[in-house]
Amino acid sequence: DQQRHSSAAATMLSTHLDDPYGYGRIVRNADGSVQAIVEQKAATPEQQAIREVNPGIYCFRADLLWQHIGEIAPNNTAKEFYLTDMVSILRRAGHAVETVFHENAQELLGINTRIELAEADRVLRERTVRRLMLEGVTISKPETVTIDAGVRIGRDTVIEPFAQLLGPTLIGEDCHIGACSIIHASELGDRVVIGPFTIVGSSVLERDVHAGPFARLRLDNHVEAGAHIGNFVELKNTRLGAGSKSMHLAYLGDSTIGRKANIGAGTITCNYDGVRKHPTKIGDGVFVGSNSTLVAPLELGGGSYVAAGSVITQDVPEDALALGRERQVNKPDWAKKRRGARHP
Repeated sequence: DQQRHSSAAATMLSTHLDDPYGYGRIVRNADGSVQAIVEQKAATPEQQAIREVNPGIYCFRADLLWQHIGEIAPNNTAKEFYLTDMVSILRRAGHAVETVFHENAQELLGINTRIELAEADRVLRERTVRRLMLEGVTISKPETVTIDAGVRIGRDTVIEPFAQLLGPTLIGEDCHIGACSIIHASELGDRVVIGPFTIVGSSVLERDVHAGPFARLRLDNHVEAGAHIGNFVELKNTRLGAGSKSMHLAYLGDSTIGRKANIGAGTITCNYDGVRKHPTKIGDGVFVGSNSTLVAPLELGGGSYVAAGSVITQDVPEDALALGRERQVNKPDWAKKRRGARHP
């Protein structure tokens, strides 16, 4: 606004730093008008003592910029073309250059090294954490938590130490995010519980979902209200119906699972045949016994049962029992005879 309503050839931001090392210094004439910007490498000891610095934000009159920009020359030890030379060029041509002072120097930090990048990142994250806590989010040991600026979190949610909330993530009210969990570009409804060491990526978890600990929702999952995902369960491109459960040691990939289904421990959907991915559809109320292998493409009808230890390669009708294993054979006294043969 100042540039728009003034006759100056350029207006630039300025700020004060206690340690201005690395920044261009704003050199002024005796009357306080801007004379030049002198870069750190070219500054004299007297100029290096100046605390008013150039953060690198300018507004130029376009006609004067293009008229004089060809006068910039690499007349410095680094043999670089400095845009900052435009200030002295415009002043020599008789034009005014004005400044707008910004008190919060943290908002204008320059980044030239990885150390400076880390410092700017720290400042932004601390500001984000402070804002969220003032909005009613409980963050335990906030110095250990990583929360991107674009993350939104509802009131009374608790974030445990070393959690990472990244990208455009939205978390509802009264949730609990466990220690060392990672949530990226995902949406969580109210009262969702994420156990420690759980990873959620590009997924939607509706209200009252419980996931983890040590669960992984890899990509493009939708978990409906009240569903439970237990420890060492992985989902990929899967919709898990409301109230359904997969509590232990399972892989569910490219699957659509209905409401109130139970997926037993050790269940694997074999979705890849070496060339293409194939879907698995599991209906409402299906019970899949432990250590079952479901070879896609496959559909389990609503209300059906899969016996534990089965390898299922054909569709299962509604309310049917599917067994895909050898019948157990017991041989009486076999072990006793074996022990006797080894120890006469």
